[in-house]
Amino acid sequence: MCLGALFSLAAIGQNPEGYLDVYIAKVKPEKRAEFDAVNKRMVDLNRRGKGDYWLAAETMYGEMNTVYFTSQRQNYADVEKGFDAFMGALAKPAGAAGAAKIFQDFNNTIVSSRAELRRRRFDLSTSAGADAAGVLKLVAQSRFIRTTMVRVRSGKLGDYQEQLRVIKAAQEKAHSPQVVLVSQSVAGTPGTCSTSASLESRWRTSIPPLASRSRRPWAKTDSRSTSALWPSRY
Repeated sequence: MCLGALFSLAAIGQNPEGYLDVYIAKVKPEKRAEFDAVNKRMVDLNRRGKGDYWLAAETMYGEMNTVYFTSQRQNYADVEKGFDAFMGALAKPAGAAGAAKIFQDFNNTIVSSRAELRRRRFDLSTSAGADAAGVLKLVAQSRFIRTTMVRVRSGKLGDYQEQLRVIKAAQEKAHSPQVVLVSQSVAGTPGTCSTSASLESRWRTSIPPLASRSRRPWAKTDSRSTSALWPSRY
């Protein structure tokens, strides 16, 4: 989908928290060509039927053949609204049976899938833009997303968030151009998981993710951290 149409942020207002609705598909390696073909059909039908909005990205470094479909949601009701719009767009040409056939073709190409709902934390994010239009511009100009996912130990969320605030203050004091958008899991994953996404316009501008640096200031608050790099897709 077009990055400029991804989040419809202009209608939400000043740096809203909101949610990220994330669908994660693990693709069968031998079915990757079929997977891409099915998704292009879905994208075409969704656009023509004025359905939902999402950004698709795949893992370049990390767990290969994993594709993420991410949509901005204002609230829980917006999740259902987006799903209904998507299903309606797919069903317009050939009805419910046609939409079911597309989903069956899609399922035949994947090993597994799952969904997550994450709450956006602009209060913990760095250089996230002054308003909704600023965030939208940052996303539209990005080609790569470098992510660091941290699973926070039970009872340590407050400590972890305080460390993120320290990092945010230091980077903004230094006028760092690095954009880091933070979100936290609310459904679909066990425990509390925090994701920091660094937006990159070009590969050469990328910097090592926080989780790979020699000193992690939150080492006493997390139980596991992973990082990945995603280029935009579809």
